[in-house]
Amino acid sequence: MYKGRVNDIISLLQILLPHLLSYEITTMSAFHLAALSGHNDALITFIDHDIPVDIGLQSGTTALHLASLAGKPETAEMLIDIYKAEVNRKDK
Repeated sequence: MYKGRVNDIISLLQILLPHLLSYEITTMSAFHLAALSGHNDALITFIDHDIPVDIGLQSGTTALHLASLAGKPETAEMLIDIYKAEVNRKDK
């Protein structure tokens, strides 16, 4: 579905999250992209396979930060309420 659309996805991320370095946008993990786009089923799968909920990008930005910035309240609530994401964690 998304094959061949990497440049479109990168452009969208740059619009949504201008504070992130372009380096991080191109190396963002599938876990972080799932949070950014509100794909809760994918996040659950990653967490169930031992991906730490508070793992951050190079800047320290976490899945919770991304879900919040992207306007995904259901995702943010799930990360906090069910998976106990650290709400006071700061990025760099």
